[in-house]
This record gives sequence, C-alpha cells and structure tokens, in this order.
Amino acid sequence: MNGLRVIPTWRHGRERLYVCLPDGRNIAWYDREAARVNLLVQDREDDVMRALGPFITGPVTVGPPPVPTLALIHI
Repeated sequence: MNGLRVIPTWRHGRERLYVCLPDGRNIAWYDREAARVNLLVQDREDDVMRALGPFITGPVTVGPPPVPTLALIHI
C-alpha cells in the first residue's frame, strides 16, 4: 500500500478525482471528462496510477498540468 487516498470532487463543473498523500497534500488529479491525469509530483507517477487504477476505464494522458493560455486567463 502506498498510503495515497483518492478523493472525488467537482471543480469548475467537472468531476475530478484528487490523489492525496496521507498528510492531505494533492499530488495529482484525474479529470474524467478530459481523460487526463495531471501529476504535480512526477516521481510518484506509478503510485498515482495504481491508486487511480480502479477508476480509469480507458486510455488516459498522463503529465504535468497544462499551462494556462491567454484564452483561459480571465483578465
């Protein structure tokens, strides 16, 4: 057991599954609609994917969170 917890939430109108360390810090989240796992801690990718395994039903993209573009930034 790697001690990670998966917490379902709704954020910005999307369902996300956050992967948290035992101390509560987020290290990744899975956006089901986008089929993307966003890693905040690169060296825990294997642990994150094992924790999310029961929730992932198809192919996903894995990587760091996307960098916001000007179109996404509200000025």
